[in-house]
Amino acid sequence: MTHMRCAAHTLQLAIRDGLKVRHVASLISKIHQVVVAARSPKIDAVLRRKTNKGAILDQATRWGSTYLMLECLLELKPALIDIVHPDVSLPDAQWNEVKQLQGLLRHPFLTTKKLQA
Repeated sequence: MTHMRCAAHTLQLAIRDGLKVRHVASLISKIHQVVVAARSPKIDAVLRRKTNKGAILDQATRWGSTYLMLECLLELKPALIDIVHPDVSLPDAQWNEVKQLQGLLRHPFLTTKKLQA
């Protein structure tokens, strides 16, 4: 009997390794801090009033949740910019990196969902 790896699992391991690259890990760490601050009661109330959404926090064991966190953060970006709070602000360059990372993870995320179906 031969061993055959699951394509979804192999893809997930590859993405997980890519997210460990120092620059990417640093960016995700900063985003994580922003999301934690955005989930504070005061800021969360403002976000829900303006957008009917709250920030999503990722789970360390599921890289797909990192994609969902990035996607949600980008949807909340206009409201976060309006709040003008230092804990939920990012420089324009980092917002661009968030968008690039979300775009990069989009296809593997959707592919993983299809493979798991």
